[in-house]
Amino acid sequence: MIRVRNSKSPLAGASNTVVAGGRVRQIVVLALSLMCAPAFAGSGPWVVGNGQASLYVGSESQRITRLAITVDGERDVVDVDQGLTAFGLKGIASLGVTNRAELEVQLPWWTTRANRTDEPLCDALGQQACDTTSTVGVLAAKTKVLLLDEYFGSPLSLSVGAEFRYGDFTAPTRARLTNAGEGTTDLGPTVSIGRVGSFMGKAYFLGQAELGWRYRFPTTRNYPDFPNGKRAAPLPETWANAEFLVGSSSRFVVGPSFGFLYRDGLDWGELDLADPDRFAALNVVTARLGATAILHNDGNLALVGSVLQAVATKNNPNTLSVGIGVGFSGLARKSE
Repeated sequence: MIRVRNSKSPLAGASNTVVAGGRVRQIVVLALSLMCAPAFAGSGPWVVGNGQASLYVGSESQRITRLAITVDGERDVVDVDQGLTAFGLKGIASLGVTNRAELEVQLPWWTTRANRTDEPLCDALGQQACDTTSTVGVLAAKTKVLLLDEYFGSPLSLSVGAEFRYGDFTAPTRARLTNAGEGTTDLGPTVSIGRVGSFMGKAYFLGQAELGWRYRFPTTRNYPDFPNGKRAAPLPETWANAEFLVGSSSRFVVGPSFGFLYRDGLDWGELDLADPDRFAALNVVTARLGATAILHNDGNLALVGSVLQAVATKNNPNTLSVGIGVGFSGLARKSE
């Protein structure tokens, strides 16, 4: 989201040595707009500031042509013939509760379809695996508290938070390849670090990394064949993201992005394909690499584009995601 913060912004101290007056506010707008990439909206340790609000509205298109599966310990890649296509819309709003705490809510909508429903894989999986799915996605609410701020002399900003996700809207179609979620309610902590700075006079950079863990309230506690008596599905997940963005001016910045997801579970060859929670029971690994670019005006508006490609997967699709969106800030009163 594009965020206009108060004087405690982590950019304030660094930018004072380079710019003055109105330019400080412009640079702060730039730095906070970097958080609104569709892939990692709301990422980073920084908060919007007391009484501040921001909004991000974006879309994302995904293309899936291959599926990496593990059977009897051997990895295989299955072609999904004509592939799957997904299109999503997402709205994200953030509100500053105090100078160091904020609340964020996310509302997504997804439509996913198989480009051909007569593919052999669709028939083999059954349970309407390749039927078109259009639904509200996984709703999310996040809180974040800023513990360390660069403005006060820390080399890094650090925040801790909590994430709550509600996925019941996706439960009826969770057995499909075209699902938008696995129908669970999730809860977990997050921690994030980041730094903003300048170099070569007018060039700027922003780096951030975020780590989270989520407990997923099971959709079933009787899934068969789990080792060591583990019969709940899905099991908890660990996730991470990072990005480093630079720009020679305050109007345009670009840089690499990274995402990671891990969940324990069963390999593909151990699944009960007749069970509606078959995909929730999977042992999943996904690593994605890509890039994010931000173009903004002198005010509170920014255009955000991102591309992410799965580069390493286990029991998960090889997905290409392309996103574009618009961020707005200054939607509430200014902080004192």
